[in-house]
Amino acid sequence: VKFGFSDDTGFAFLNNIANGDAYYNYLNGVPSTITAYNTPTYSKPRLKADLGLYAMDTWHFKRVAITAGLRWEYYAGQIDAESAPAGRFVGARNFPQVDCGTVKGLGCFKNWSPRLGIIYDVFGNHKTAIKAGIGKYNTPIVTGILNNFNPMFTATQSIPWVNAPTTACETKGATPGCIPSGSGFGDQNIGPNPNPRFGQVNNISLDPNFHREYQWQYALGIQQELMRGVTLNFGWNRTSDYQQIYVQNSAVPFSAYTPFQITNPLDGTPVTVYNLQPAYFGLVPILHQTNAPQSLRANSYNGFETSVNARLRHGIFVAGGWTLEKQTDKDCDMNANPS
Repeated sequence: VKFGFSDDTGFAFLNNIANGDAYYNYLNGVPSTITAYNTPTYSKPRLKADLGLYAMDTWHFKRVAITAGLRWEYYAGQIDAESAPAGRFVGARNFPQVDCGTVKGLGCFKNWSPRLGIIYDVFGNHKTAIKAGIGKYNTPIVTGILNNFNPMFTATQSIPWVNAPTTACETKGATPGCIPSGSGFGDQNIGPNPNPRFGQVNNISLDPNFHREYQWQYALGIQQELMRGVTLNFGWNRTSDYQQIYVQNSAVPFSAYTPFQITNPLDGTPVTVYNLQPAYFGLVPILHQTNAPQSLRANSYNGFETSVNARLRHGIFVAGGWTLEKQTDKDCDMNANPS
């Protein structure tokens, strides 16, 4: 019997500071627009635990060898309490800690992962073997699953450059007006803010029964010894993904888009594209995160491979082969622009 454990912890803190909290845009040297940033931002996602406990053993029954294992995994992530001082375009911000206690379903996953492998010695001479295996693997997530619920993030907003010079700025020396003045939106050369939710996290809720994404992996193959130290292998592998993240925006349903056709410039065939109806412009998103069913979102991989491995004298190892593979991705859950 073999058993053990693994555990990972860490943090992915990210600080963003921009000079002047803005980026100035020029067109052929002529001032054009200003890109405002909500800096400074101090993001503090943390991986508290990615723990795995496992046990496995192998049993032999005549010409059959069976290896079975079971792994228990626990994942916990959180966003530490965050704070940032006021910037040029935003006020001071203070946010409490975010974890599975404040947002039910956000992390604190507990999952079982069974795995099974079988080898059959076809003729009992250890030269021809049929191999099969199946196993469940939880998708590594580290801190990425926390992003949609992190109130501290870097945002940008394009705003007008008011009373900007109409001639190109000098490359050497500062032309008057080529660096906009102003301490915030609507001040001096800085235009007004067209987005009242600038720098604010979208309204998003989480399915309290949200689950961790996982994969099932399957393998089937045959191995034949051609001569001492040389083997021929043929195998099939498949991976299928389940419970992917699905974010719905109920503020903009599919019916909000109007289809119309354009002509493909390459071959003249009609192509259907979609326009968002004006009534839905600028609506605040109403988001809900859950798991996508296989009918809406699925990924699968199928691969067939052949290889030859040779162990030669003096510790030389030679291998060669080919793989024929197919990756299928299905994304039928998009309720943003379907174009």
